Amino acid sequence: MTTVLRLTAAMACALTVLLAAIPAHAHDEEKGPNGGPMVTVEDKHLEFVAKGVEIIVYVSDKKHDPIAMAGGSGRAIVQASGKTTTVALTPGDGNRLVGKAEAAVASGARVVVSATLPGGAAVQARFTVN
Repeated sequence: MTTVLRLTAAMACALTVLLAAIPAHAHDEEKGPNGGPMVTVEDKHLEFVAKGVEIIVYVSDKKHDPIAMAGGSGRAIVQASGKTTTVALTPGDGNRLVGKAEAAVASGARVVVSATLPGGAAVQARFTVN
């Protein structure tokens, strides 16, 4: 192997290692201001909160300013204990989408939220309930 090829291979290997070390920001969970898991999708933040059978999704912009959800809609697909259910989400007060599940959302449940924001932008986020 020539010196140029060895150098090119070494640079490619180093670049691969560096890219693997960069954390992905889309769909990474962190704790939101309302106590639920929050993910960043594009330039929006979605926070999932379950209170018994009530599901609340808080939506904010990249500066964490609330986005009014009047005119928005969504659904939550909840998977827990081998069962999958779909919950319709409708606009609540302010920046909330709300819905009622058939049963309390248990810790460890996996939830996929698909929402259409006012103006038509679509977002999707995945959560694991703590």
